[in-house]
Amino acid sequence: MLGCMAMPALSATGHVCVGYLVIKRETLPGLSGLGVLPAEIVSISGCLCDHLPSLTVMEDPDAVSQSFCLPRGVAALVSALVLGSVREGAMAYPPVCRTRPLAERLLAMVSSRCAAELIGFGLQRSDAARYMCWCERRWQQRPSLADLLSERRAFTAGDITLGFEPATVSGTGEVGCSWLCSDAPSQFLDRTGVKPNRWGLISRHSDARRCCDMLDSGEIRGEPGPWFPWLLCRYSRRVGKWDRGRDWRGPKQRRRCQSG
Repeated sequence: MLGCMAMPALSATGHVCVGYLVIKRETLPGLSGLGVLPAEIVSISGCLCDHLPSLTVMEDPDAVSQSFCLPRGVAALVSALVLGSVREGAMAYPPVCRTRPLAERLLAMVSSRCAAELIGFGLQRSDAARYMCWCERRWQQRPSLADLLSERRAFTAGDITLGFEPATVSGTGEVGCSWLCSDAPSQFLDRTGVKPNRWGLISRHSDARRCCDMLDSGEIRGEPGPWFPWLLCRYSRRVGKWDRGRDWRGPKQRRRCQSG
């Protein structure tokens, strides 16, 4: 698991939670070799890290099996859970878990096979309002990410603030490219002296907001914006019905997975 370091306490009244993802930790050898970034990073951008749920898990269970080192039978169960949750409204589309227990259930399915984290993400209220205004100017029918923000849900208890990730919003209103997709961390360090923390994020909102402004203005080179500072929080796994080794599958499902 990722380590914990002292950071400003998260104010539930100051941030809006979009939802939850299970994110596979990844390495960025190109940038980490420069001493700017850590060996492993966690990103809500699909450009860098594999996520659960994801469009891939809905469309191609075999690809999920490869990405998360899962037996094909387990990957099929994960796919079935995601599809069923979308139909029941427990997941948004594009896929984001609306509830923490559902994300914990996904984490229990993959955590013994790969280095994954349960991450909640969202925006400070002022940034959420800015995002909503941007959506209203662009679309008559707002994207699902805006719908999730409009619910104004607070982050749940037991979270560990990892930091803020500057990331774009794509043409469909989803999270797009991260500042980690380019050498923006090095450029920001050169101009401000602010170095990414141990997770490849920015520890303070004011610095992350400044980085986004510099990316939007072109002072720092990066992907086309708009850029927003997304708050990432990590949750420890809770041992329960869906988190006891392989017991979550049941005898019949275990036999099916072993045969897969």
